[in-house]
Amino acid sequence: MRIFLTLISILMFCAVVNVSANEAPVRAVGKTIQPRNDVPVRLVSEEVRINISSKEASVRCEFNLLNEGKPDTIMVGFPRGWENDFNYFYAETYGMKFPVTTLPVNPNFSEMNGQEMPWWKIFYVPFDSTGQMITVINNYSIDLNFFGLSEFSDLYFKYIMKTGAYWQGKIDEAVFTVYLRQIPFDQITEISPAGFVYEGDRIIWRFTDFEPTQDIEIFIMNDIRYERLVNAKKILKENSDNVHAHFLLGTAYFVEDVHKVGYEIYGSVKSEKEFLRVLELDPKHLDARWYLAAIYYYRKSKEKSRKLIEEIIAENPNYICTDKVYPRPSEPIIPWGSAKSWLKELDLMMRYKTK
Repeated sequence: MRIFLTLISILMFCAVVNVSANEAPVRAVGKTIQPRNDVPVRLVSEEVRINISSKEASVRCEFNLLNEGKPDTIMVGFPRGWENDFNYFYAETYGMKFPVTTLPVNPNFSEMNGQEMPWWKIFYVPFDSTGQMITVINNYSIDLNFFGLSEFSDLYFKYIMKTGAYWQGKIDEAVFTVYLRQIPFDQITEISPAGFVYEGDRIIWRFTDFEPTQDIEIFIMNDIRYERLVNAKKILKENSDNVHAHFLLGTAYFVEDVHKVGYEIYGSVKSEKEFLRVLELDPKHLDARWYLAAIYYYRKSKEKSRKLIEEIIAENPNYICTDKVYPRPSEPIIPWGSAKSWLKELDLMMRYKTK
């Protein structure tokens, strides 16, 4: 599953309320919920610091809000996805904490009838005068999730900046800093938007006088896959015929590609190449045959897959690939079980195909 993390820039919705009045209505527009047009509050600047490890992300946000209208209390909503998905969440200003409640979102406020972000953190920010500036601070932590069906898929991190556009006017200045905690930069497989700088262990975006139209997205290679890639390439640099290194490289490429859209059409060319090289160097390598059978199975080349499984059965009819990155039974991508049971499934599929 593409366990995935969505970290939201503050305030997907807000509404002006009098302290003694009922909450004013908010309305949905597209994918997000915007403030009412008459909310006279401007997000002047924001600073977001995100610490990412291979397990979780902790976030500290500082938002400077300027009240350009009359004294009012602003209801602030922070979408949180599913209940209990935050490890913790705090809202405060300097010298004062805001009481936070968790409420289910009105289905009309969210795409997919609230399934996308069904729970919200709600707190209130009081403005006592026109021209008052209040710094709202959010601190929260959430576990990183996987992007794909496998626990060895890339980790996915997203920080939605576009919600900042729903405040009045443009944002004067914004700085977003991602701190990579024990994550080498080359472990990142994809990053957007462009325009960032990389300094030490930090990825930094700086914006001035802007209305955000993009979000921050980062894909981080799974630790085990990254370790296999690094070790395999290091070994192959010294010995280009090392069987185990070619196998490790093949498995790393396999996990990288197997959950991509269109994999069943183009397959994993890089992993296929490595596994074929393994069999050139060691024709008895059963795990390499197993992975190749999986590649051909997923490409719908059932005859090729069947031939490889038969070769495995000739060596060991009850053989099962035990390599830890091979997809588990809970991932309905390719067959699971012994070589003999896999062959039965292939035979059934091929008989069905001929009918």
